[in-house]
Amino acid sequence: MQPGRAPLGAVAGGGGRADADAAVTREAMAGSSSRLLSAEELEAARRRIIRDGVHVPHYSMDAVPPSEMELPNPGGIRWMMTLGHAMDAGAASESQSGSRSRSQTQSLGVSMARVVPCAVHGDEASELLASLPIGSPSHPIGLELPAHDDWRFMPWEIMPHEAGAIVLDLLSSSAGVVFSCKEAWLPSLDDCREARARARAEALSLSPGGSGEGDQSGDEKSGSFDADRDRDRDGDWDGAGMGSGEQYAPAFYLHGPTVLAFVEAVRRRYRHCDFHSFSHGLHVCQASSMLLRATSSEQVLSPMERTATILCALSHDVDHPGINNAFLQSIDSPVAMTYNDVSILENHHTATTFEIIRASGTNCLGTLESPEFRRCRALMVRAILATDMSGHFDMTKELKSMAAPFEAGAEEKVRNRLAEVVVHSADVSGQVLEWDVAQLWSNRVISEFATQADLEQARGLDTAPFMLGLDKRSRQMGLQKGFCSYVLTALWQPLSDLYEALEPQMNELSKNAAMYAQFETEARE
Repeated sequence: MQPGRAPLGAVAGGGGRADADAAVTREAMAGSSSRLLSAEELEAARRRIIRDGVHVPHYSMDAVPPSEMELPNPGGIRWMMTLGHAMDAGAASESQSGSRSRSQTQSLGVSMARVVPCAVHGDEASELLASLPIGSPSHPIGLELPAHDDWRFMPWEIMPHEAGAIVLDLLSSSAGVVFSCKEAWLPSLDDCREARARARAEALSLSPGGSGEGDQSGDEKSGSFDADRDRDRDGDWDGAGMGSGEQYAPAFYLHGPTVLAFVEAVRRRYRHCDFHSFSHGLHVCQASSMLLRATSSEQVLSPMERTATILCALSHDVDHPGINNAFLQSIDSPVAMTYNDVSILENHHTATTFEIIRASGTNCLGTLESPEFRRCRALMVRAILATDMSGHFDMTKELKSMAAPFEAGAEEKVRNRLAEVVVHSADVSGQVLEWDVAQLWSNRVISEFATQADLEQARGLDTAPFMLGLDKRSRQMGLQKGFCSYVLTALWQPLSDLYEALEPQMNELSKNAAMYAQFETEARE
């Protein structure tokens, strides 16, 4: 907080980052790499990690100036790695002494995977997960998770190991991905890919008119892709959009350990920002899942397309520095130069997403064939780029002109647009929630705006008018009132007109706008 600035947490009745607790946690972790942390220490760490929407203190704006944001900061994961290394070291020391049985070591490995998932432990974690009974309390799809199936989702209360399990559940419930089969938990990604290829080949050979491997080879050589044909092959487990090969369609599954590793890698690449943190990414992922269901997307998008939508929603702001495109452009940031001042951050988030996907161990789309991957990539690129607010009112105008919802059998361009609408709407869904949750998101975004204004003033740069004067409560409330009444209503009103299931969210938005207006009036008196 800058000297003289009013507490931004006042909207929610107090609060700011618990820096003292974070310092205690880091101190507790320091020097602990020579022993295994006790259950009490892990629980204490868990409680201190849950603080104002930030799981892990990644590198801050002070540590990484915006002008240098084109390079990731490996030091940003050091603290969470300390916990994993402490557990590794404790396991190794007891293993060398011969005092731990194989079953005890496996039990310890489960705890390690629960705290810091596969991204830390790699192949060992994949082998461990493959050995666990699917759905058991120790297995990711058997964990008891915080509520995440309604609009009151609280992402800042989610622990790192829970985040991966929640994403698996969202992919299962809203995209039709099957994680309950043994093929999804085979020891390696290659094993899973080969199992899926065999299942697809068998399904093609059994389906009426199918010609087995010959059809697949033809697809690969031509590079063509047909979403309707793919939907028939992979199946749509909501019972819609099926073709004549429905009864022969194999389950659509991804490699569970690799998806968990992807989620963990994305989590680590989010920065410690007031608003654009991993909590925001997880919120948008969950809100996208809710929107996919509310818009009856199973009638329009294949399981693979819905999977791509949920995954890119998670990473849509990955490596966000907490300042906007205008700031990056004004300081001639290298990342702005790279993307020619066009959707700078959105392009960066997209590139970072696929940097993670292409990395060894985190290729969450690694079970897909080349045409499928290209289709997923095309949709993900478009959806992330559509989160640029510069295209917001073009989207609202298009939605207002629609006489009916998106329909089954739509061409690829229309299906892409539905994915774009879902992710962009989820990105700005913080104020369509109940007041006690909406104001928490308000606090965070106002704090981030105020920080950017301070940076701009320190550099002698122009500041957008809406970011000025945010030390005053009346300005804070007025900013949010205008955002809700004009920017968000322009999007959510036509959405709720098209989809009745979204009317409660539009109602909450209207109520929140009225609350901000009331508080603004009171602050001015």
